Amino acid sequence: MSNRRSNNQHRRPVRPNQGRVTELKRRTSNRQSDTTIQIITNGRQTELSYLKSLVSEYAQSAAVVCRRVKFVNGAPVSLVKKANAMILEGGIDFVYAVSDKDQFDIAQALHEQCDGVRLLISNPCFEAWLILHFEKCDSAIDGKHKALERLRRHLPRFDPNALDFTDFSPYVQKAADRARACGEAPLRNPSTTLWQLVDTLTRDSETN
Repeated sequence: MSNRRSNNQHRRPVRPNQGRVTELKRRTSNRQSDTTIQIITNGRQTELSYLKSLVSEYAQSAAVVCRRVKFVNGAPVSLVKKANAMILEGGIDFVYAVSDKDQFDIAQALHEQCDGVRLLISNPCFEAWLILHFEKCDSAIDGKHKALERLRRHLPRFDPNALDFTDFSPYVQKAADRARACGEAPLRNPSTTLWQLVDTLTRDSETN
C-alpha cells in the first residue's frame, strides 16, 4: 500500500459561515493586516449596481478587503443601526452606509453612528453624485426627477435600472474632487460624501 498522503490533506480547510469577500488588491508584499470594509445601501437598483462595479473597478488598486456590497431596506436611521450591528459583530473595520437625503431625518441617523460607521449622504439623491462625474454642480437640484434630467444631458439613454458603469469609470476621481468642493453634505444642495469611499479605495494605490 502506498504511503503517499492524499493531496486533500494539504488543502486549506473551509471555515463554516465564512462570508465571501472581494480582495481589492493582489498582494505585492506581506502585510500584517488589511482594512476590512463593508458597503451597504438602501438603493436597490442604481446605487447597488454602481457600488458593486466601483469595488470591482478598483480590485487592483487598494489594499483593503471589501465584503460583498449589500442592499439594506429602510431609512438612513435603519441603515445606520444595521451598520452599527455589523461593527459590533467584529471582523469589519468600517461600514460605509450609502443613502439619499430625500426627506429623511439625517441628523438622527448621524447621531446614531458608532465608531467605524460612515454614513455617506447625497443631497438630494444619488444621481447628484453621478452628475459630478461630468460637471461641477453649483445650483440646487429640485429632487430626483430634475437630477435625472440633468444627468441625461450627458447620458441621453441613461436608465437608473440598468446602469452601465463604463459610462462613469473614467471620471470617478473627478467626481470625488468635485464632491469635496461642493460643501458639507447633507447641508448643501447639491452635495455628497461619497468621495470618502473613493478615497478609501484609492488611498494605497497613491502611496505605494
